[in-house]
Amino acid sequence: MLRHAKNVGDYEAAWYRNYGSVFRIAGVFNEPVLLVSDPKALQYVLQVSGYHFLKSLDTIRMIEAFFGHGLLAANDQDHQRQRKILNPAFSNVHLQCYLDVFQAAGSKLVQKLKEARKDGHKTENMLAWAQKVTLDIVGITSFRYSFGALDNRNSAFEEVLCHLFAEAQLFPSVADVLISQGVLRYLPGSLMPIMARMPTRENQRYQEFRKAMENIARTMYHRELQLVKDGIEEGKDIINILALASLSDDKRKRMTESEIAAQMGTFTFAGHDTTANTLAWLLYELSRHPEDQDKIRREISQVRPDTGVLTSSDYDAMPWLNASIKETLRLHPFAHTLVRVAGHNDVLPLLEPVTTRDGKVLKEIPIAKGQSIHISIYMYNRNPVVWGNDAHEWNPKRFLKDSHKEMGLGMYSNLCGRQVLHRMAFRNHGAPGSCGRAAERV
Repeated sequence: MLRHAKNVGDYEAAWYRNYGSVFRIAGVFNEPVLLVSDPKALQYVLQVSGYHFLKSLDTIRMIEAFFGHGLLAANDQDHQRQRKILNPAFSNVHLQCYLDVFQAAGSKLVQKLKEARKDGHKTENMLAWAQKVTLDIVGITSFRYSFGALDNRNSAFEEVLCHLFAEAQLFPSVADVLISQGVLRYLPGSLMPIMARMPTRENQRYQEFRKAMENIARTMYHRELQLVKDGIEEGKDIINILALASLSDDKRKRMTESEIAAQMGTFTFAGHDTTANTLAWLLYELSRHPEDQDKIRREISQVRPDTGVLTSSDYDAMPWLNASIKETLRLHPFAHTLVRVAGHNDVLPLLEPVTTRDGKVLKEIPIAKGQSIHISIYMYNRNPVVWGNDAHEWNPKRFLKDSHKEMGLGMYSNLCGRQVLHRMAFRNHGAPGSCGRAAERV
């Protein structure tokens, strides 16, 4: 039902108005699902409880079909091990080294847009351009590989990437939902290779991506592996870290070749698609709010040095630009829902009390082991208790205040100025959920 909404969040917003920030809906095979956007509950599930709420089995199997067993599919200690290995590539100091790459790609994009204008183009598909520039940036910064997307050198691979999630998951048939979110959670792992060959729309699109990505990844990985074996180090980027991990004798620092292939697919798709969509939404909102465009232009003109090259400090000195990026992430999160399953019997604390059908007012909800919880990032980001009465409106000014820092939760807690659009690829986990019947009170 959620994946058939005309606009993301339509159903969740209506249910929130009627039932509050925690309510029950019926999932596949009538499974009871809690849809949660309560701030205190989310903080407990995602932070306080540690790894007590794990990804659901069908989510893991869907991600593995798409990328393989990489960071997005891993749970518990396996996730901690992979993340610890990859962390050095995402340090603040390391990311700042790529500012020149970001600026060069941005300048090239501007030049391409100017050329298109000269050719008579009156309008441009900015999402398509954003996908090209971010793919080029991810290729250089993560793998020292040139996709050449802005020059249309890898159009076949771009076609595979284009609208991948939307074409695979939006408006599914009943059979697709039953297979992807019902049957997959109950079948033994030995049957997964058979299920992967079923001609569903999801399987076909995922297989197209994995085949195309594996061909490119093989070239990148074996090149770097040979450099590492020869003692040549070109930098602590993702490809270098993965090559070193494949040769490590320490089990805690080693990755298998299948894990490495999964990481490369994960960062190629997630690193470019999340960033491209966010950039496109940012441009869309600024086109609707020219007064904010003017403020950002003034900031840039005041900060930009004579050389035209911006430093890390220059980006930090543009509060309205950073506030606009944060507001875009709040209003238009790339992953609108995360799915988790309770690892044991627990109690979910609430900031906003809920009223049950029999009139009881609850400040906490007991949940049983195996309870499916759909975390609504979309509704948390639009929750008026957190963001105020204008939570559904574009208002970058809210991020010029310090009123939300104390939450330590959600997109604000993961923001770091200029680095946010690249950190998103590393921080986002889970995938959109899909549920059946209409909502009812807990």
